[in-house]
Amino acid sequence: MGVGEKRARGEGQSSSGLLDEADFERIRGDMQKYDLQREKIIKTSRDVQKLGKQAIFSLHRKDFKRAEEQLDKAAGTATSLLPLVEAQPTLRQGSYSNALEEWAEAKIFQHYLSEGTLMPSSKLPFCNNEEYLGGVLDFCGELNRFCVQRATARDEAAVRSCRDLVEDIMDQYLKFDFRNSQLRRKYDGLKYTLKNMETMLYELSLGAHKAGQVKTKIGAGPEPEGKRVKAVRESVPRLEED
Repeated sequence: MGVGEKRARGEGQSSSGLLDEADFERIRGDMQKYDLQREKIIKTSRDVQKLGKQAIFSLHRKDFKRAEEQLDKAAGTATSLLPLVEAQPTLRQGSYSNALEEWAEAKIFQHYLSEGTLMPSSKLPFCNNEEYLGGVLDFCGELNRFCVQRATARDEAAVRSCRDLVEDIMDQYLKFDFRNSQLRRKYDGLKYTLKNMETMLYELSLGAHKAGQVKTKIGAGPEPEGKRVKAVRESVPRLEED
């Protein structure tokens, strides 16, 4: 049926016959459907993000079983949204992408505490490249907190391991051109994280050196009695005779 025939029959046309009302009705319906899907993704993504944060908290408290449960639940919730995201790729931006970064951050932290290495992107199939890179940068912030805990316990080996990993990450990120993206802003904070770890490691090394000096002095034993008496006499000022 041609356009002229449709106009003649008045199908979908406005009262003036100058536009197709049915076309606008379809567009309005599509936009309403999109808004409903977007609201669902925003709401559900909050649950994923919250679980990721809770898992990180559990990992810092060494409650690894609870962290595993929280991460599994977050992954299941994120997976339930994939059909919507794949059908409407623009829905990935914002809340869903941020939630995946939070989940990735927690998974990477969990992997480091278990293996002592950086989890590769292949182990995070839900995340695209930017989400993985963002998760790694966020992980470095958590690693800095973990590093402070280990420095307080004077665990120099753990602090050195954290420093070495962040240094390696920095070397890799220097090869990227992030321009003015969100990744760029996160990356700018990485050098401060590395500097903090360098400072902690230096202070631990300095403290160990001083402790070694004290230990050496104690190991030498007490000074002979005569030497101590002589030192005391020399330290007392003499009264001048009139």
